[in-house]
Amino acid sequence: MLRLDRLTRTFREGDATRTVLDGVTARLDPGTFAALYGRSGSGKSTLLNLIAGLDTPTAGHVWLGDIDLTTLSERDRTLVRRNRMGFVFQSFNLIPTLTVRENVRLPLDLARQTDEADVRADALLDAVGLSGRGDAFPDRLSGGEQQRVAVARALANRPELVLADEPTGNLDEVNADRVLDLLAGLAKDEGRTLLVVTHDPGIARRADTVLHLVDGRLVDG
Repeated sequence: MLRLDRLTRTFREGDATRTVLDGVTARLDPGTFAALYGRSGSGKSTLLNLIAGLDTPTAGHVWLGDIDLTTLSERDRTLVRRNRMGFVFQSFNLIPTLTVRENVRLPLDLARQTDEADVRADALLDAVGLSGRGDAFPDRLSGGEQQRVAVARALANRPELVLADEPTGNLDEVNADRVLDLLAGLAKDEGRTLLVVTHDPGIARRADTVLHLVDGRLVDG
C-alpha cells in the first residue's frame, strides 16, 4: 500500500551537499502499525515530509497504492493528502473556534464529503470515548481528550494512510498509552496503515514493523 523506493534527499549547504536520506526502501501493507524510529537528526522528519508529499526526493519514489507521489504536481499531491491521508500531530492542532464535532468532520468538509459527516464524526467520537462531547470547544477538554479528538479527525475521511508525528509527546504515560491503543486499534479495525514517528523505543516495540533510521539509512533492529 505504501512503498518507498530508494529514497534519497540531499540539501545544498554552501559549496557542500548534505545527504539526509540515503536510498531508503520499504513497504507497508494495509492494516500495518509501523513505527518510524530514530534519534533526533536521523532523518525522520525529512522522510515523513516525503511520504506526505510535502517535499520531493532528490532521487527515488514514494508510492501510495498505484500513485507515484513524486511524479505529481504540488496541487495533485495536496489532493492526495486531503483524500487519502490522515494526520495526527504532537500539538493536536485543533481549531479553537470550532466545536469538537466540527474539528472531527473538517477533513470531510474540505473534501466536500458532507453527506452524513456529523454521523461519521459522532461515531468516531464514540469510538474514542468522547460520546456527547461534540458540542464542546477544545479548550474545555484535557490534553488527553484533545489528542483523542485529533485521532478521530485523522480517521474521519477513511484514509488509506495515517501519519502520526510524535503523537504522545505532550501526554502523560496513562494518556499516551490510551492514545496509542486508540490509534493502533482504530487504524487496524478500519484496515488503515498507521505510521507513527517516534524516538521512543517503547512505542517502537509495540509496532508490527519498525523503520529504524540511523543517519538517513534504514538499519535492522
